[in-house]
Amino acid sequence: MPPPTCLRSLVAQLSLDAAAHAHAHARAHACATPHLLRRQTASFSTAAPRYAAVVKKKGMTAAPKKGIKSLNTKKGKATPGGDAGKRPAQGERKALRKRIVLTNDNALHVASLQDLDKENVLSSKNEGKVMGLPQEHVVDALRAVDAFKPNQAWSLFRRPAVLMRSEAMQLARLVHDVEDAAARQEKKTIRRILCGERASGKTTLLLQGLAMAFLRDWFVINLPEGTHAPAGIPKLD
Repeated sequence: MPPPTCLRSLVAQLSLDAAAHAHAHARAHACATPHLLRRQTASFSTAAPRYAAVVKKKGMTAAPKKGIKSLNTKKGKATPGGDAGKRPAQGERKALRKRIVLTNDNALHVASLQDLDKENVLSSKNEGKVMGLPQEHVVDALRAVDAFKPNQAWSLFRRPAVLMRSEAMQLARLVHDVEDAAARQEKKTIRRILCGERASGKTTLLLQGLAMAFLRDWFVINLPEGTHAPAGIPKLD
C-alpha cells in the first residue's frame, strides 16, 4: 500500500493536468471562432459623460453681452447694468401711433399757393389746382372733428393743401344746390354714398367737403370711422 503522501502528490498532479488540458481546449476553441462573431467591449468610455446634457440651476441667466441693455421684468431683482428701463404710460403708444403732424418747416415754401375762401371754394375754376387750407378757420376745425388721418402724409408738406379733382367739383355743385334751395326757402336733402378702392382718396374727398362746409358757415357733424361721436356731442341711446 503506497503511503498517503504519494497519493496526495498524484491527485495534485492529475488536477494540474486536467486544468491545463481545459485551458488549452478553451484557447483552441477561441482561436477557431471567427473574428466577426466575437464580442468586443471597451474597458473605458467617455461618450456618455461627454454628450450628457448639462443641468442648469434654477434662477441662473446668461450674463448680458457687452454694450447691450436688457430689461429685467422680474420683481425684486435689479438689472445688472443698473438701468431697468421705463415703460410707456397708459395710452402713450396709441397717441404716438395716431399722432398727426400738419406742418413741416423743412419743406419748400410755395409762394404761389392760393388758399380756399368763402368766395372761391365753390368756383369751377379750381378744378385741377392745388389749393391751400386756411389755418385759422378751416385747419383747426378739421382737426377738431378728426378729419385728418395719420396715413395721409401731411407731414411731408409745409402746410395742408388739397388737389381739387373733378369729384371735388361735383361735391361743390351739390353744396351750391343746397344753398340755392335754402335761399328760396325750400328744404332740400342730398344723400350720397362714397365708394372706391383702398387708398383712392375717399377720406381726402370727405375732408374737402368738410372744408367747403366750414368755409360756407355750415353746421357740421362728422362721425369719424363711424364709431364714435366727436367731443361735445352726447351719445344717443
